[in-house]
Amino acid sequence: MYETPLHHFGNFVRSLLQNIPLEAARYLFLFVIVAVLILVLRLPTSETTPDRPGPSRWDENLKVWAALALLIQLAVYWFI
Repeated sequence: MYETPLHHFGNFVRSLLQNIPLEAARYLFLFVIVAVLILVLRLPTSETTPDRPGPSRWDENLKVWAALALLIQLAVYWFI
């Protein structure tokens, strides 16, 4: 089979990524989840609740549900 320069580049990247320890990859993945959680929690409430007259309920705030989903993901990947 004829190998193109793209094949050689792909093999080079694959060999570089195989040298990364699995623990480092795991902690990097957990860091990304924590970073997204921080970004979600910093969103203004006006951007995460429906724009309608009257008081808003706590369960209409999407920040709560996004944070809950991210915390569940963090727990799953941290302990498993």
